[in-house]
Amino acid sequence: MQKSAQLGRAKSGSPFNWALGVKENNMEVIIEGPSFYDIEDENVFFNCLYSLPEYEKVIGKGINLHINLKEPVSDQTAKQLVIVCRRWKINIEPLEVFHKPSNSKLSLWEHEIEYATNT
Repeated sequence: MQKSAQLGRAKSGSPFNWALGVKENNMEVIIEGPSFYDIEDENVFFNCLYSLPEYEKVIGKGINLHINLKEPVSDQTAKQLVIVCRRWKINIEPLEVFHKPSNSKLSLWEHEIEYATNT
C-alpha cells in the first residue's frame, strides 16, 4: 500500500512536494537535506538519525533525505526528529503526521529552537 500527501513548501518558497509513504510496517518521511559546516557536523546529524528508536535506513536522493522508520512511530522518535530538524533548520512540515496530543507539549512543534522552551 502506498500513500502520499503534499505537506508543504521548502523554506525558499519554491514548490516542493513532501511525501509520506507507507509500506508494510515501514514509514518513509522525506525531508530536505541540511547544509553542514564540516564533516563532524554531518556525522553528528546522521548519528542523531541512526539513534532514532524506530530508525531503519536513510537514503539521499538529490537534495532530499528519505528516512525509513518502523511502524508504529513512537512519540520519542517524533520528538527526536523534530529536535534534529529544528537544530539543522529543516522544515518540519513533513513531520506533522507525528504531531499528536501525546507529544504536543514539545514547544518545537510551534517554535524554532532559539525560541522554544525546554519541554
